[in-house]
Amino acid sequence: ADVNLAQAFTREMLVWSRLEAHPGIAKFLGFYADFENSKAWLLSPWEPNGSVTQFVEAHSLEVPEKLSLVYDTIDALNFLHQLDPPVCHGDIKGANVLVSAKCKARLCDFGLARLHEDSGFGRLETSTGMKGSIRWCSPEILNGAPREPTSDIFAW
Repeated sequence: ADVNLAQAFTREMLVWSRLEAHPGIAKFLGFYADFENSKAWLLSPWEPNGSVTQFVEAHSLEVPEKLSLVYDTIDALNFLHQLDPPVCHGDIKGANVLVSAKCKARLCDFGLARLHEDSGFGRLETSTGMKGSIRWCSPEILNGAPREPTSDIFAW
C-alpha cells in the first residue's frame, strides 16, 4: 500500500469534512480509497461551470460579476481563517475555486490545507519539500516559511 498517499488522503479528508458549514466551501460527499492500487478520490458535487479560471475565460463577465466571485472566495477564506484552530488552504488558485450553477464561488482541493494553533498560527504539522503552485505562492513560502493565512490572501 502507498503509505504517503494514505496519509495525505486521510489528512485532506479530515480537514475538508469539518468545513461543511460554509456555502463557499465545496461540499464533501464521501470518498473512495484503494490504497493497494494507489487510487483515492474525494467526492464533491459536480459544479457545471467548472473552475473560476475556466468560467472567466469562457464568459464575458462584467466587473460586478467578477467581484462577486472574488467576494465569495474571500468570504470562504475568512471562514477558514476564523476557525478554531484556523485552517490555511495552502493552494489558492483559480483551478481550486469552483463556480456553482448559481455563479457562486466554492473553494475545493484541501490537499495542502493545514490546521494551525490559535495562538500565533504555529504549525501543527509540517510537510516536506515544496508543494503547491509556485506561481501563486507568497515570497515567504518560496523562501521556505510555513504556510499561513496571509499566504492564502497573497495567493488570491
